Amino acid sequence: LTPPRCSAAYARELTSRIMALAFPNLGAHCAFPSCQLHDFLPFTCDRCGKVYCLDHRKYEAHECTHASPQDVQVPVCPICEQPVPLRPRQDPNDAIWVHIERGCAPQTSNASRSYFACSAQGCSQKTATAIVCRSCGRCFCVQHRGHAEHACAPWMRHQEKLKKKAARAVGTKGKLPCIRP
Repeated sequence: LTPPRCSAAYARELTSRIMALAFPNLGAHCAFPSCQLHDFLPFTCDRCGKVYCLDHRKYEAHECTHASPQDVQVPVCPICEQPVPLRPRQDPNDAIWVHIERGCAPQTSNASRSYFACSAQGCSQKTATAIVCRSCGRCFCVQHRGHAEHACAPWMRHQEKLKKKAARAVGTKGKLPCIRP
């Protein structure tokens, strides 16, 4: 003897009623007026805060009045030109005002952005990022960033000292010293 075939919705509702009788404190009833299904894994809407079953968990399915439209637009601060996040049901003007009150920094435009001129002799190249030599502390372009390429005086003096030290060691003891950069 096989049980009669029934629809998936009827089977789910029947199972839900049996489980509700067995576990009355587990789960919750769907808040959608025409459903009222007792669901054991209910979903809480993050917009309206009501509890819904699997079929009515989406904003469109339970006709949520607090849901925002599909094409959500993020407001942009007129001062710093950065996107300002919104909380659910928050007015975009309020969000911008709070953002400004917290002290947003004005955006520097490309015209007022500072560029760094290369310090190498005869080079007129400018870069948006500073490449500073650790030895002499001057700013260089990508081509002249190496010590040898920009004739770094402190680095050259250091190299001369190392060469003299190596020459003394070779001339006196016949062994090369351990040279640390």
